[in-house]
Amino acid sequence: MSRRPLPNALDLDLLGGLTDTVTPHAGVTLLLDVGRRSGVIPAADRYLPAKQSAKGLGHSQFVEAFGLLSALGGECLDDFEPLRRDRGLAALVGYDLPAASTARQWLARFHDAARLAGRPQQGSFIPEESVYLAGLRAVVQRTVQAYCTAVAPAAPVTLDVDAHLVESSKASALPTYEGYRGYPPLLVEWAETGLVLADQFRDGNVPASPRIQELVDEAYASVPAGAWQVSVRSDSAAYEQAVLGTLVEVDTLRGKAPLDVPPGTAHGRDFRLRGEGIDRLDGSGRGDHMVSVQIDVPAPRDLSEEELLLLRRLAELRGHPVREEKTVLDRMKNLFG
Repeated sequence: MSRRPLPNALDLDLLGGLTDTVTPHAGVTLLLDVGRRSGVIPAADRYLPAKQSAKGLGHSQFVEAFGLLSALGGECLDDFEPLRRDRGLAALVGYDLPAASTARQWLARFHDAARLAGRPQQGSFIPEESVYLAGLRAVVQRTVQAYCTAVAPAAPVTLDVDAHLVESSKASALPTYEGYRGYPPLLVEWAETGLVLADQFRDGNVPASPRIQELVDEAYASVPAGAWQVSVRSDSAAYEQAVLGTLVEVDTLRGKAPLDVPPGTAHGRDFRLRGEGIDRLDGSGRGDHMVSVQIDVPAPRDLSEEELLLLRRLAELRGHPVREEKTVLDRMKNLFG
């Protein structure tokens, strides 16, 4: 029986189906190319601890896979599964993406139970980072170097300190100051570029203020050498220590040294750490290490509504006039009389 062509249609015979592998995620080619050519992805194999077995994916492939998961909208490890079924994506990256269980095992290597040995029975605790986290920090620094080489950003460098809360239903999550359980990650971002230079993922009961200086110093060390104009921007977590007093650790030529910051310390005040400086040329001992206090005033947009209300209340208690906060309705009344 002969086949009659459809009206207004091409008379074509389709033989078989597609033989090439395709993917709807071909746009990640640019991300793959940038990560590999810049040296950022290969840096993972160089800085993370060497694998005990050559089998399976390497560190660079895991780092790249997590980057792809985030870029393609993944929100949890289980989102690896539909991506693994995309054979076109596997052909594009050159390997099979990890299963959710495999990715979870790789992440578990970043946890070092020995670092938690000093956790107190009560109160907050920030453990030292594990060897794996230190290696990942080196990969982040390689990312910043690659960006600066390719883009050559302008001289201003604003280190923006951001502390916020992430609610969590995990059984190990501790209560936050808002009452719910979660984690308060602390980030230091290069505001002009959007690059995260340093971060700490903390337990829910850890305040934002402890060890901010350490994290800012780490962020500053991530910026390549150059004639930068560096400033730090933070909320009250950074200056409440200067008002109430605190004990901090300062990096010196010979390691960390304690510095007692008394209550009411003003911006620009200098402290002298005796005997913590460089060796004197005449061999008579060591010089002093000078520390200058720098306090940055946060912009209102960087404060929560609760923090703004507390600041207004403090101004009222001290009798300091502040600009009256007006509603949209008040502004309309003033505009139209």
